[in-house]
Amino acid sequence: MMLPPASALLPDFQQLLRVAPHPYVVMDARFTLLWANDAYLRVTGRSAVDILDRNIFDAFPGGPHDPGGARARGSCGSRWRRCCAAAPRTPSR
Repeated sequence: MMLPPASALLPDFQQLLRVAPHPYVVMDARFTLLWANDAYLRVTGRSAVDILDRNIFDAFPGGPHDPGGARARGSCGSRWRRCCAAAPRTPSR
């Protein structure tokens, strides 16, 4: 009896995440929104057409406390650089 290849036995992860009850989003290194599941779209109140292929800070600009989104953009970008950097970075004050 011939068994199917192991890859044929793997679940369709995109389908599993699409219907998951928790919000999931996929972004690239430049914070471009590439994919979002139904739960993410539901909790953000946005449609895929509104947000996909856009930078997350353009798709979701800052709120009343940060109208231009500059503070959020700087904070998140700094965290991402620290995560990906080869050497640790000391935060500036």
